[in-house]
Amino acid sequence: NQKLNIYPNPATTQITVSALAQLEYPCKLEVIDVAGRKVLEIEMDESSLAIDLGNIHAGLYTLNLITGKGEIFRGKVIKQ
Repeated sequence: NQKLNIYPNPATTQITVSALAQLEYPCKLEVIDVAGRKVLEIEMDESSLAIDLGNIHAGLYTLNLITGKGEIFRGKVIKQ
């Protein structure tokens, strides 16, 4: 059951994250590296958000979208 659309994936400099579920905004979007470190945290106040990955090293990342109700939707992205 996919709740997030993340594109392009793999990505080089920027991704767009779109929520595919009806959510109450604002939500918090976290980008987590493979070691579990939070490398980016952004407030998401609409259903689609462009995120600059220019300052993030290449690798696999988990995206956590956390709603005000505490629901967590996850996705993965590869930064080249």
